[in-house]
Amino acid sequence: MLKQVTSTLLLLALLFCAGAKTAVADNLASQRDQMKMVLNVVSKEVAKNFYDADLKGLDWKALTDQAQQKIDKAQSVTDMMRAIFILVEKLKDSHTRFLPPGRNTSYRFGFNAKPIGDEVRVYEVKEKGVAEAAGIKLGDRILAVNTFRADRSLYDLMMWDFKVVCNAPFLELKIQTGEEAPRTIHLEAKKKVEPVVLDFRGDRGDIWDLIRELDLDQPLWHYRAFKDGIGYVQIRAFDYESEDFFVGLIDKAEAKRAVVLDLRSNGGGYEDTLKAFVGNFESDQVVMGDVKGRKKDEQLVIKPRRPHYDMPMYILIDSETGSAAEMFARHFQLRKKAVILGDRSSGRVTRSIYYPEKIGTDPIVPFGVQIDMGRVVFPDGGELEKNGVTPDVPCLPSGKEMRDGQDVCLWKAIAMAREKLGLPPDASVMEGKSTELTHSPW
Repeated sequence: MLKQVTSTLLLLALLFCAGAKTAVADNLASQRDQMKMVLNVVSKEVAKNFYDADLKGLDWKALTDQAQQKIDKAQSVTDMMRAIFILVEKLKDSHTRFLPPGRNTSYRFGFNAKPIGDEVRVYEVKEKGVAEAAGIKLGDRILAVNTFRADRSLYDLMMWDFKVVCNAPFLELKIQTGEEAPRTIHLEAKKKVEPVVLDFRGDRGDIWDLIRELDLDQPLWHYRAFKDGIGYVQIRAFDYESEDFFVGLIDKAEAKRAVVLDLRSNGGGYEDTLKAFVGNFESDQVVMGDVKGRKKDEQLVIKPRRPHYDMPMYILIDSETGSAAEMFARHFQLRKKAVILGDRSSGRVTRSIYYPEKIGTDPIVPFGVQIDMGRVVFPDGGELEKNGVTPDVPCLPSGKEMRDGQDVCLWKAIAMAREKLGLPPDASVMEGKSTELTHSPW
């Protein structure tokens, strides 16, 4: 029977780590002391730097004491780390997260999944990976993970607990392909041993990338020129690049008359990169919004940059579009300069800073904490945190469309651009599979 979780706190209190083992008494006592030191550092950093000095009205000291009591009673290091994670999760803030001490062993399950509408579906299956070998297919619906119901609101937090906190070596998945009967798959991960990461700074732009199995050799940017001056550019992260990098992609896509910007699975990135790219679509200086900080507020000022693009713009988003990518889409939606297509975005928009930390000398225990430094408020008074961007044109690919490589949302955007430009429909757009663009358009 599936367990229906009704709150984040209950979820985290109930989740188990499949691969956890109880350490011998002496070692466990030493690790308990280490985790208490980690707790102390994390608690103090959050109290000192979180944008809300009142910490949302929480009795932070009492909650920290409770976390320490849980560490005292814990019979595994995983449960100790979970106590710290639960403390930070009390703030219910998308960009305030405890990043546990790094491990030299990680596990790869060979698939990525995300919410599409109210369901959770597989959008990427690694070639020759364990998921492919187990029969998992693109578009498969994940009904449960380790007997816990997989739904839009809690799937990422579940996977954070299993993959980041627990570092679990296997998952029990309840999967459904199309209209077939659901089946349970015991998925043993592929073990990977590598040096411990001492300082995670979100190389892909988003701490939530820790639960995704990213191919670091896979380019984050793709482009394609469609007929009649319509260009397509896929941007998976607003990472550090030269200010003209994305401009170069638009030029390569030959976007002379209209452009489709694909921000699906773009978790965000750097504020300066965001502002620079937005400036290429603005002819005058504008204020994107205000950052409400602990001690002061700051305007996000966009300055126009060359080359200046003034053409119909269509922006694709999904449930993994986050942070800076959400801000880009919402800015032009409010300015009525773009049509937004796809699924509601993730609702993870704040200004945050990552604090790398460590305790001890021999051995050194590295860990980190990312902290929300300010709320982002748009000119209409709205916030995207916990709300996300609601698309102008909803578009949710079905499991079959995903399996068949049919990127129906891109097709819809191209069709809308052609109609806007007074061009006839182009059936040839649908002849090429979406995989011609990149390994995973979703």
